[in-house]
Amino acid sequence: MQTVMRLKEYATVGARRGPPSLPTVGKAIPVWAPSSDRNDVQGYIDYVNTAGEQSAKKYPYKEEIRVATNGWCPFARKQPITNKSFGYPRGTRGQNKPIAVVNHRTASRSPDSDDEPYFLSTTEKSVTFLIKRSGEIVQFLSIFDAHWGNGKVVLGPHSPQWLRELDRRDINPNTRTVSIEHQAGGGEGFTEEQIVSSAG
Repeated sequence: MQTVMRLKEYATVGARRGPPSLPTVGKAIPVWAPSSDRNDVQGYIDYVNTAGEQSAKKYPYKEEIRVATNGWCPFARKQPITNKSFGYPRGTRGQNKPIAVVNHRTASRSPDSDDEPYFLSTTEKSVTFLIKRSGEIVQFLSIFDAHWGNGKVVLGPHSPQWLRELDRRDINPNTRTVSIEHQAGGGEGFTEEQIVSSAG
């Protein structure tokens, strides 16, 4: 879930900067989404906690099914990209384990568009996963393959430390991240099914 991922990032940033440490949703939200900005703080906290509980019930954690030795996740529909120009050569992640998950939205032109054919046919663009509006998870590449969707960016004041370190070492983020696209039109929010699948 993108919201939870963002809050975890805030908590980590807060801990690195020193007090206040923000290790929980209840502590992070009032700081990063304060009522002074017209946020419903308690409603926000309840929403995130409820989404997390729903995810835990739907996808109980089992280590043995979440670590795929072949790089393909058993809880996702396997749809390998066959286009040889999808981006990086297969296996280029090598021994480099992913250090971050990057969430995207497809910004489809219409709510009815199907983004799956795009990721299967486009050249020099690719992602690891697509989460459809229904919550279905589609996997296009093994997690051992480097995708082509998280290239170098201009760092800002809130850029995470891992991204700063990659920039310092001149390492392309594509080789150290897993990319997840969420099917969503311009200005369209994520569905409840997508939120649960992302959190799971």
